[in-house]
Amino acid sequence: VKICQLLGEEKEFVIRSRFEGVSAFVDKSHDTAAPIMNANLAWKIGTGRYTNREGQAMLIVGIQCRNEAAYQKWSCELEYIEYCLHKHTSNMPHKAVSTDPMIYGSEIERVAGNGCFILPWDEVIDPRNDYLKDDAILVEIRFKVKSTSGIPTSLGIPETMIR
Repeated sequence: VKICQLLGEEKEFVIRSRFEGVSAFVDKSHDTAAPIMNANLAWKIGTGRYTNREGQAMLIVGIQCRNEAAYQKWSCELEYIEYCLHKHTSNMPHKAVSTDPMIYGSEIERVAGNGCFILPWDEVIDPRNDYLKDDAILVEIRFKVKSTSGIPTSLGIPETMIR
């Protein structure tokens, strides 16, 4: 069971999810939480284990948005994206900030996303670091939508045509 919460306003918000079965993750395995609707897009948080270019296993965390009504090119520019991995006994999460907070899509590609390597896998599963509890991790993504283009509003009219 994945617990997923949405906190905040429509343009600036936090998605938090608990992922279980983390010790069973192998290279290129991943898991995603159920989508949450906000700013006329379906947002998902995901996490996985991937090997970076240096050959080190890493925890990757990503955000994905889906534009169900895509009939043209669309984009979502984010002012910032901050990825957090929470410790279970303190309020001091490990944080990483994306250097490219832009999400693009098209009428063909209704799903787009952005991801970031957070920590070496060994650090995530080491019990001394307090990230893993009951074989689960708590991941959070904080971000702010700066602007969107080509995303339908509730009226079915692209947002860029309303302004």
